[in-house]
Amino acid sequence: MTSINTSELSNFQFEQLELDNPFWRFSLEQWQKPSLQTQLLHLQNTQDYRINLLLLAMWLGFEQRDIRPHLTSLIDASRAWHEQVVAPLRQTRQNLPAAVSGLKKQLQACELQAEQIEQAILYDTCLKCSPDNTKQRTSGSKPQDSLDWLIINLSASELAENDLFLLLQACLPSYPAPRIKARLDLHR
Repeated sequence: MTSINTSELSNFQFEQLELDNPFWRFSLEQWQKPSLQTQLLHLQNTQDYRINLLLLAMWLGFEQRDIRPHLTSLIDASRAWHEQVVAPLRQTRQNLPAAVSGLKKQLQACELQAEQIEQAILYDTCLKCSPDNTKQRTSGSKPQDSLDWLIINLSASELAENDLFLLLQACLPSYPAPRIKARLDLHR
């Protein structure tokens, strides 16, 4: 973790954040997919991926918006909150012994609320992004459907090909695996 000046948190306009926003509702809906939840947690726990950024890439994909031109500003806008609040809460909860399950549950509720605030920060940042850049064409042809947009946006996270495939499968369970593989090949 990088050292961040704690005054960065005081710069947030928390009272102006929209906590119950379309991105948050999308994330809650996606979290109900067990295979997607498992894959996201795996990426977080084994490779330090930020689940909220992956969920944002998915949400923007379904909205047919390109995350790539805005990824740096999205990461920068949410970095302080994630590193100073979300990650420490998660680490503390994970380190507690099972014997203090009541405290673990309270920390988990705090962690969820912190995640919701992080998502509100990301959502607010998306609203400030120039709409002119959100439907950019890919280097090849125009994206055809949600699968193309998800590949474009999730690829910005530099996921390993197998992780990207598993995440796409979990996100779009009705898409046959050969269709996902073929489309991935087109985007290489």
